[in-house]
Amino acid sequence: MNAKTRRTNNMLVAVDEFLDDHAITPPIAKATAEIAILKGSITELATLAANQDAGRGEWRGASDDRVRLKAALSDKLSEISAIAKVLDPVLYPTARQQFKMTVNGSFISYITRGNAFLQVIGPIKAAFVDHGLAADFDEALSDAVTQLEDAGAHTESALQGQMGGTAGMELAAKRGVKAVRILDSIMRPRLKATPALLEVWKAVTKIERPPKKKDSTEPQTLAAKATAGTPATALNGHEPEQQLAGIEPRVNGTSA
Repeated sequence: MNAKTRRTNNMLVAVDEFLDDHAITPPIAKATAEIAILKGSITELATLAANQDAGRGEWRGASDDRVRLKAALSDKLSEISAIAKVLDPVLYPTARQQFKMTVNGSFISYITRGNAFLQVIGPIKAAFVDHGLAADFDEALSDAVTQLEDAGAHTESALQGQMGGTAGMELAAKRGVKAVRILDSIMRPRLKATPALLEVWKAVTKIERPPKKKDSTEPQTLAAKATAGTPATALNGHEPEQQLAGIEPRVNGTSA
């Protein structure tokens, strides 16, 4: 729940509490219907906020798992690439280039490289096994690629769920605000006889304004103010006019 929605929700709850404490008697059908909408909006906001929080936790967990799986895939690719560099270039002339670690750090680059390795590894698999890799290393590589792909899908799904919760809260808040505006048109005439209660109603139906941003411009310092407008002094602390007044002009290094 962002700050704007939180402030709106606080207003809706305050209005609901006021109406619980000061019920409209006799009941007015329109007011009763709008109060039901108000209460529904508050309940929906609470549910969506909980879902959003849970979705945020799921997204963070999925993101962490994705990073872990990328590191695991990177280790497997590096092992294969290191062996490819020392294979006999006569027997395996293209191996060095086919198994280069050409990745840029992104998740998709590791998935793409892993799939590229899998496409060409079959004919020379035995050479990698001879250099110490497990007999099923290609299957383990395929599993690592698939797991990273699945982790990416999980991360995106969790993020979309979180974003959907945010959008849902905005809609629920708007419905609640609309209901309060209609209730305001009903309540104000009824509360005119009790000015103090009317002022309370006016206060609870207002959405708190966001805090003002501080002015980034720094005030002029006292030192700057003290020196502002002060004429510059020349050498020896004398005013330029005073210093020049006592100097006779010289011609060719001698006094005139």
